[in-house]
Amino acid sequence: MSAAAAEAAPMSVQKTRKLRMGEEFAQLLADSEVVLAARYDGLTVADLEKLRAETRAAGGRLKVIKNTVASRVLAGNPDFAPLADKLSGQLIYGVAPSAPALAKAMSNFAKENESLRLVAGAMQGSALAGEQITALATLPSREQLLAQLAGTLAAPVAKLARTLQEIPSSLARALAAVGKADGGAS
Repeated sequence: MSAAAAEAAPMSVQKTRKLRMGEEFAQLLADSEVVLAARYDGLTVADLEKLRAETRAAGGRLKVIKNTVASRVLAGNPDFAPLADKLSGQLIYGVAPSAPALAKAMSNFAKENESLRLVAGAMQGSALAGEQITALATLPSREQLLAQLAGTLAAPVAKLARTLQEIPSSLARALAAVGKADGGAS
């Protein structure tokens, strides 16, 4: 077969499917802050559906994809490249724009189901081991951090408002006390 004939020959269905899976995974990664890999052998279909629902509730997505395809896609993304060489076994990949939310959802599910084991992850160009993922799961979510920050910033303003409000009432109490003292001395 000549080179021209090889180029004109259609791609196999399998290769086309793998390319499409890779493109979908790359698109998911483009919108994500973190990717987590977990072994899921032994989970039932019902368990996987429950895990998917919990991951979606945390703003993430799960993807079952061949490790060779995932490795190529991850290697092409500098934020997740450190994970590319850590892929082996039957893995499911979780991706999300919020790292703590995804780690929390997957860690909580792993506590309930021993068949799911978080093995590795990556974010911002750094690889994450299982214990780092667990630590990430204990962090408050972005919304919780923003609420804490708002509370911290609002506390001095609220204290100042109470102090300023107390000045006139303190003055009124002082004047009333002076008036009583003057009235009682006559």
